[in-house]
Amino acid sequence: MPNNTIDMNDVNDLDTLSGEALIEALVERTKLEILDEVLKDEGVAAEMLRESTGGDAALRAQTMQRAKVELEGLAARGSREPLRRLAAQLAVDPAARIRPVAAKKAPEGDGDDTEVEVAMKHVELRIDWTKCIKDTHEWPGKDEMYMVGKIFPADRPKSARGIDFHLGDFKKGQREEYGGTELIKKVSIAGSKKFPTHVVCLLTVLERDDVKRFGDFVRWLMDKIEEQLAAMSEDKVPPKWWEVLRKAMERLIDWLGGWLARPEILKHKGNKVITYRSPRIKALTDTWPSDQESNPQIFRVTGHGAKYDICLLFRRSK
Repeated sequence: MPNNTIDMNDVNDLDTLSGEALIEALVERTKLEILDEVLKDEGVAAEMLRESTGGDAALRAQTMQRAKVELEGLAARGSREPLRRLAAQLAVDPAARIRPVAAKKAPEGDGDDTEVEVAMKHVELRIDWTKCIKDTHEWPGKDEMYMVGKIFPADRPKSARGIDFHLGDFKKGQREEYGGTELIKKVSIAGSKKFPTHVVCLLTVLERDDVKRFGDFVRWLMDKIEEQLAAMSEDKVPPKWWEVLRKAMERLIDWLGGWLARPEILKHKGNKVITYRSPRIKALTDTWPSDQESNPQIFRVTGHGAKYDICLLFRRSK
């Protein structure tokens, strides 16, 4: 192994972990990735830090010092000895390179090259309307509302598609109709091998007047946690693995909120990351009854003095 390189293989031998221990291992390992980027001043996490500190040298110095303290905390109190050792090495030598868990794989194809005749091979996430019941600000100006996250078939996480959707700019009482229903993102189920299946969305709703890069960061954070989960469990990926991902994401967002400036994230039923699952798909040629396809779900999101209703639905398409 080259000098000045940290080998992460021994941190990822976690086949025996499950439940709370697995989530904690994912959180700690992803914290190390974030702190590595911040201290090296490179990558998506570093870019968000630069933007969130707004060119304020004193605030940036304070935040960098906090990053060092957080790294020392991982070195002293991390739940696993290999990670503690590597955090300690990085604390001593911030220039040390963390070798990637694995080469990043390209997203899986849609499966469109098959000879199978497919009636409805895509599932679409669509939005019907958004209503601002109460905005986040008392002062003049509108809330700049976004929804970011991912959509993926439950059995094919590598075929996920990123979501970064501008809900609109709102003041109290305003409602956006989107000209009927508007497509947010669609994903193919043509390559799915296991039925019945369904499509899952992980969504974060935020008001981001200042920190524009936070949407990029949320998707980067999902990617990192997914990479760690794949490396830790390989073919032993837990059922409903997206709930493991959601819980790890929420803990990391809360952790970052304690020391980094960030946008205002709204909650649905106490969660900062919304899980939205499609109706069950029995087969590639299966079609949903019209009452399922035309039955939108309303998500009420609240926080920072704001209250919004967002009406979403799934639809099958060719």
